[in-house]
Amino acid sequence: MNSYRRSLSTIVPAILCLTLVGQLGCNGVVTTHDTASHALEVNPEVLDFGYTATGDFSDSLAVEIKNSTPNPVEIQAIRIEDEDNVFSIHESPAQLPTNLNTGSSVDVSVYFSPVTEGNFLGWLEIVTDADIDGPLVVPLGGCSTSPDCVVDFGDLLPEDDSDDDSSTDNGDTTTDDDDEDPVIPGVIVATPAAIDFGTLPQNQAAVGDVVTIENQGEGSLAISSVSITSNTGDEALFTVAGFTGGTIQPGATPINLNLTFDPGSVDIGSKSAQLVIVSDDPATPELLVPLTAEVTEDCGSCQPEWTLVDGESFGFDLGGLLGGLGGGLGGLGGLGGGMGGGTGMEGPQYLQVSTGTFDVQIQNTGSGAGTLTSVTEGGTLLGILPVPDSPDIAFLGGTPLELGPGETGSLQFQVTGTATCEMVDVDGALSFIMGSGAPDEASIMDCMDLGGLLGGGGLPF
Repeated sequence: MNSYRRSLSTIVPAILCLTLVGQLGCNGVVTTHDTASHALEVNPEVLDFGYTATGDFSDSLAVEIKNSTPNPVEIQAIRIEDEDNVFSIHESPAQLPTNLNTGSSVDVSVYFSPVTEGNFLGWLEIVTDADIDGPLVVPLGGCSTSPDCVVDFGDLLPEDDSDDDSSTDNGDTTTDDDDEDPVIPGVIVATPAAIDFGTLPQNQAAVGDVVTIENQGEGSLAISSVSITSNTGDEALFTVAGFTGGTIQPGATPINLNLTFDPGSVDIGSKSAQLVIVSDDPATPELLVPLTAEVTEDCGSCQPEWTLVDGESFGFDLGGLLGGLGGGLGGLGGLGGGMGGGTGMEGPQYLQVSTGTFDVQIQNTGSGAGTLTSVTEGGTLLGILPVPDSPDIAFLGGTPLELGPGETGSLQFQVTGTATCEMVDVDGALSFIMGSGAPDEASIMDCMDLGGLLGGGGLPF
């Protein structure tokens, strides 16, 4: 009789199959060659992955599991046993347990991913309701020592001992009914525990996010299904892709689930669903990840609007100040009248900064996304007075600055002067004066040297 012997000390104790007159005993594990002791057949009977470099993934190899009996057989579990955690299930039935009718078959695929050099062995176990002697076993092997390495299966492969029955028939007519070691379960963890896609207008392009699934237990974790459900009928708005099920070994790289929300032309309001991950984790057989979003009315041509965070108005009438100085500005003698005689000419906002590296915060308060690409130092104050670039304030970076509605970003400046100010223009969409003094008349008069201007000194900065 052919049999598999688990003789690898690094995996599990050996299983010795005994051939007795009229009966078969195999210490709790049924191998693919013990056809009299199990209901299903597998093809091929061994998966030899050959060479795979460390850190790489092999091509997946498939095993066909077929029911050739006259009765349906329930597959209760499909799992991998290997101490080094280098073999993983790639594809398996979406739901377990599942019934396999007479003549039907199902494929299970496995891949090999070594993290160190060596010769690695394990096996695929198929547990059914018809196998009283243990699961059906398919040996697995792979190596990573060199491209021409050959897997050494040792005693794991079947041996033809039909001519050596006397060596196993020692007169002991009892069978070994020792139970297998308890199965250590995996522990499923999903990160993040919930996803909020935020607020989106109708007909906006779909937005995405990622949930990672990790096995933090000591045993393998079998994921049987990944789906989205909703109690509010919103499940069609949310989609999940990237992984449909399989086995995650302990310590393996987390699996990414790619989630999207597409508002389309759905009615405005709150939308909700839940990502459902079914596994063999006994503590959390059905893990739920809440998904939410808020749909607002289609804004048509949504546009960004840029706002200076912490910007403030001057503590005086800038237009009135310049208007009152108009008489001393030579050719600009009519400045005051042109500004309304000093009554309420509104200027740009002022941002008080400190010396050193300073982040200027800008928020998109509009209804659409936008990008700021350029920063100009210096400009024209109120469309009349040229304001040169200050040597004490320098733009460091931060563009391009791409912001969605409600988002805030920053531009970086270096400020070296203690009594300086400068006009800054961002893409022609946002202008402001930044200075190291308070936004009062004395500070602005000082840093812009308007007194010098009246005496013919210009705007020296």
